[in-house]
Amino acid sequence: MSRPGDVVWADGRAWMQTDWDEKSRWITESIARLENRTTLKALKQHDDFRWLVRDGYRQINDYPLAHEAYRFQIANLTELLAQAEKERDAAESRYASALDAHLSRAALEERAAIVDYVSSLRGDEFTVAANDIACGAHLAGDDE
Repeated sequence: MSRPGDVVWADGRAWMQTDWDEKSRWITESIARLENRTTLKALKQHDDFRWLVRDGYRQINDYPLAHEAYRFQIANLTELLAQAEKERDAAESRYASALDAHLSRAALEERAAIVDYVSSLRGDEFTVAANDIACGAHLAGDDE
């Protein structure tokens, strides 16, 4: 029984099992191209098929071949890390945009509260309005 992360050698290159979609797939090189995906059954058809890592344990003592398998795993992990970083950057960008929109709405709402407050003032009350606004009195009652 194999599991994600296991590696085989077939068709002159290393293949690693993944579970990134609805089926367990074996991939090589870039995961972006469909021709670099296959099944274990198809890989076993190749004359040079052999396990490199099975159930999480190294299966060979052929160091050049093992080096190729580990190089492959590192390349795939590097690609996954780059994809995760892109997704993180996109999420941060969406968050920043949402925050900017929220702050813009908040500024408009505060301006509207100032206009309402100043409009409600009469005569001598205008002299204290600047101090009240500085202290946030124009926002009193908004949280209720």
